[in-house]
Amino acid sequence: MNTRPQPARGTARRAWLRAALWGGLGSALVPGAGVMATQAVARPLQVTLLPYLSTRVMLAVFDPLRQHLAEHIGRPVDFFTATSFRALAESAQRGDSPFSLLPVPLARIALADWGHRLVVRPTLDSAVQVLVPRALGLADVQALRGRQVATIDPLSTPSLMLQRWLVAERLAGEVTVLHLASANAAAMALGRGDVAAVVLPQGPVVEVPGLAPGELVVLTTLGSMLMPCFVAHPSAPAADLLALQRGLIASNERPVQTTWGRFVEGSPRDLAPYEPYAALARQRLAQPAR
Repeated sequence: MNTRPQPARGTARRAWLRAALWGGLGSALVPGAGVMATQAVARPLQVTLLPYLSTRVMLAVFDPLRQHLAEHIGRPVDFFTATSFRALAESAQRGDSPFSLLPVPLARIALADWGHRLVVRPTLDSAVQVLVPRALGLADVQALRGRQVATIDPLSTPSLMLQRWLVAERLAGEVTVLHLASANAAAMALGRGDVAAVVLPQGPVVEVPGLAPGELVVLTTLGSMLMPCFVAHPSAPAADLLALQRGLIASNERPVQTTWGRFVEGSPRDLAPYEPYAALARQRLAQPAR
């Protein structure tokens, strides 16, 4: 498996946007500078994103933030995705990109085990819900026995929360869990009737084909989890970290993102309560990839 971060589809379009932006700003940022200085300033700042949505949806969700960062930092910004959460974790550990957007359990591991630094954390918690079609008439969580439930990557927050919840409800081994590539894929499986339920964060940018929002009900809520955090590899230049941090915090005042609440500097201590989920993630990372 290729575990290096993969450019999201539409890279050529983003590169064109970046070139157009830089063509308008470059001379103003470095007046009188030579070609060498311009190229140095124009070096793209790279960030790898967690692949929780399809590439197409990821582009739609994150491109406004990318454009804001490029304008605020005065420098091109490239967003990448990884092929899986395992590939994301391994990429972050290696430092393939200096910055990564990681789910909280992996961010906790990065800070505690790999020497990463926290760039920002969001202020928003997201409820992780078990959603079922109303037409199934499932009365309680025990009605899931013998059924299939879809969620996303085994190292994702919903999957880790589901693992602990199944044990607590004595449903481990009684429910078949399907780990699909994205929230979109999980929603499609539910719409086709392949699964009885999906386990996803509240409000992901997905549509369930064939099911109107009113036809879905929340069977239960597994708990809440802080939204993903931006972290920096130990090799990331301090100036770049500060620039990204300031750009992300400045986005609080602009309508470029609404999913995260507000970005704040935060502290590694803020992620300590999520160590139980990080412990599960470590176990899964130690197992051979399937």
